[in-house]
Amino acid sequence: MNCRSMRGIRVSILSLIAATTVAAQENPAKRLSSIVGVAVEEYAKAVDEHGKLISKDEFDETYGFLSDAKQVAARLNGYEAPTTRGILDSITKAVALRKPPSAVRDLHRLFAASLGTAGAIDLPKGPLDTAAGHRLYSSACSSCHGATGAGDGPAAHTLSTAPPGIGVKHLTPELTPTLAYNVISVGVRGTAMPAMASSLTPQQRWNIINYLYSLRGEPMILPASRDATAMVGDTASPVILALLDSALDFARKGKTAEAGDRAFDAYIAFEPLETPARAKKPGLIATMERHFADFKGAVKQKDLTRAKS
Repeated sequence: MNCRSMRGIRVSILSLIAATTVAAQENPAKRLSSIVGVAVEEYAKAVDEHGKLISKDEFDETYGFLSDAKQVAARLNGYEAPTTRGILDSITKAVALRKPPSAVRDLHRLFAASLGTAGAIDLPKGPLDTAAGHRLYSSACSSCHGATGAGDGPAAHTLSTAPPGIGVKHLTPELTPTLAYNVISVGVRGTAMPAMASSLTPQQRWNIINYLYSLRGEPMILPASRDATAMVGDTASPVILALLDSALDFARKGKTAEAGDRAFDAYIAFEPLETPARAKKPGLIATMERHFADFKGAVKQKDLTRAKS
């Protein structure tokens, strides 16, 4: 076997990045997407771009969400499920190592792409109704968050974790419509904030958020409707390499089956890049496919020297 498997894959990935940009109760994919989305937002409030811990509470919340996500990910089915779980592992490892939030966001974009349309956020199907949002907010949210969203509802003082002032812009400047939707959908573990995906339709959740933004005195901008599989090639490369490194780590521990599976996951993460790139650089794709096969073969044969080279 060619002794340049790992090196060849790395070089090929860098070449591929330059060659192409790819298009890339709630069902588990949507729930998983919401949970990881909140985790990534919490992490950005916990650690700065230099890896310095800003807030231990936010960091602990990030881990809590990622723990929940791992349980949901175990229920995923379908061809891309191993890739999604592999990327989630990479996100969790990046958080543990206190990587820059920007790097975690890059991984999150690839994670969202692996879920595809099944995990895409549900946008409203009709006009937003502020009055309906007001009614829902009053019945479901105001007891904790307060009539004006200042976090001062009648039940707020009884809670171990103070509810955030989601209706007051200067109290929660980091709030985005997407973050609000995800939190309403999946709740926050260890707090009084429940998951409402099973009790409120997406339209109702957006109506609440629209009302919140009227309290905040700012327009609510819906997230862009886009192909959930859209993904830039340079985002894919660190995840593919992380999966390959994980395969080597399993192999070092003598877990040959797991190592082979993770090597396969790396190939699946690469596969979305294949079709758009083949037309531009068919030779490169053929080379990468050969390197992947060689790498997986070396791992299964426990030949770590050949796999790493």
